[in-house]
Amino acid sequence: MPMNMSVIGEWNEVSLRVQSLSVESKEIQIDAGGFLELASLEFISSHLDADININRLSVLNDWLDFPLPDQDLQVTADFDSRERRSGDRHSRPAVRRQ
Repeated sequence: MPMNMSVIGEWNEVSLRVQSLSVESKEIQIDAGGFLELASLEFISSHLDADININRLSVLNDWLDFPLPDQDLQVTADFDSRERRSGDRHSRPAVRRQ
């Protein structure tokens, strides 16, 4: 599946600041931005907002080796490692399905 991807941000030994992440193909569109700070193998003080749109979930069947319905999926997510680490269980991503 041909895709275009662009990332605008900064990278150093411990962090990646993503001002904009965009992935586009005929069937999948992802727009995201945020800050990812890596400590050892764990993301800390990290935050990422993402909008994910998949036209026809079945396009992923070959990758997943699992049959998915021929439906569209739209996901809006807000991931925050600081809330997750503090035990806030209300920081789950919001998911909408079409």
